[in-house]
Amino acid sequence: MDESEIRLQAIETLQRRGWKLGEESKQQEISAILNELSIHQVELELQNEELRRAQVELEISRQRYFELYNLAPIGYLTFDRQGQILEVNLHAAELLGKPVTQLRGRALSSILSGEAIVVFLRHLNAVTSSSLPQQCRLSLPKSAGTLIYLELRSLPWLDEAGQIVGARTVMQDVSGRVKAEMEAHAFRERMNIFVTELRTKNEALQSAAELLRLRNQDLAQMAFATSHDLKAPLRTVASYTKHLVNAYRDQLDEDGHRLVSHIMRGLRQMDQVIEGLVSYGRLGSEGNPLVDLDLSQVFNDARRALKGDILESGAMITNDALPFVHGDGQQLKLLLQNLLDNSIKYRGHKSPLIHLSVRDSEKAGYYQFSLRDNGIGFDPKHAERAFRMFKRLNTHVEGTGIGLAQCQRIVQNHGGEIWVATQPNLGATFHFTLPKASFEFV
Repeated sequence: MDESEIRLQAIETLQRRGWKLGEESKQQEISAILNELSIHQVELELQNEELRRAQVELEISRQRYFELYNLAPIGYLTFDRQGQILEVNLHAAELLGKPVTQLRGRALSSILSGEAIVVFLRHLNAVTSSSLPQQCRLSLPKSAGTLIYLELRSLPWLDEAGQIVGARTVMQDVSGRVKAEMEAHAFRERMNIFVTELRTKNEALQSAAELLRLRNQDLAQMAFATSHDLKAPLRTVASYTKHLVNAYRDQLDEDGHRLVSHIMRGLRQMDQVIEGLVSYGRLGSEGNPLVDLDLSQVFNDARRALKGDILESGAMITNDALPFVHGDGQQLKLLLQNLLDNSIKYRGHKSPLIHLSVRDSEKAGYYQFSLRDNGIGFDPKHAERAFRMFKRLNTHVEGTGIGLAQCQRIVQNHGGEIWVATQPNLGATFHFTLPKASFEFV
């Protein structure tokens, strides 16, 4: 509307009011009114423009709301108090497996079955009877006999008067979480069974270990008692033999003296066997507590114990820098002493060259030691027999057949292994593993 039109309308309005246009004062008043109307016209135009802008923004907001509500990656639903679906977005419809048009105005319970109906109705009742948020989980059958698990979280829906008229609900597919929970539960069940079986086996193992300890203790006591009973007649025979030699020295010929020498050597060997049996029996019973110790010191102690044999044989004994290990010092000294004694005894006609080396074992937490000599060796097919009690692979050298069996028992007491690599006339290398000192793992 332009200014002339406004003027005409203003004149018409004044005429209806009974004003006469010829009067100068009235003309001035009309001009003032026209000016005022012009201002109001501009104001109305501005207001109309603002209204149009607001309508556009409202439409944009409605479109955004539609997009956010319908295209959200989470399901949204609105229920009345009876569970009828009033609003539902696309994702919720997808989760329920129905088009939006088939869901609006339909009760959710008509889509559910079995226990899920009871769970949902209980959930809806809890929401509409309190002001607190509620949560439940439903299962729906899918194709191929599988289930989809839906989690519902709901808040009361209030009208303008503040009365609860329904529920607003968020729906999520938690099938992956449920599957993980089921797998975790099944794993815990398997672990419980495994732990129970392990505990049962451990208890049986402890019982067996206790029985073995008692038997080894009995064996050690029996060996000690037997050694006492056996040594008494040995001492008697040795005493009578010495008395016989002293009394009839002049009457014994060369064969007689040789026989007496055989008797005395046999008595000494028998005494060594008895001592070896007693020592072996003690290895099976409770020994000293395992402690961290310097194996180089233990090796030196073993060499000192064999000082006479080392000097007599001309043995050259060397070793790597030896580490600290976790063990029983007395047993480890006997282990090294027996291995050194074995290398010295089976040296042949050469002076023994003996070397003890060490490296990390393939078994975690253990060292592997190797004691190598240049002795007569033996056929490797007899390697396992070397550690059996009373098994002597060379009868030309004096021995009891107990030393290597003792070595095996000692290494086993420390949780290790022992084996031998050898060839005839090419020496032997005894390998054994021992646990590292505890401070190695700090």
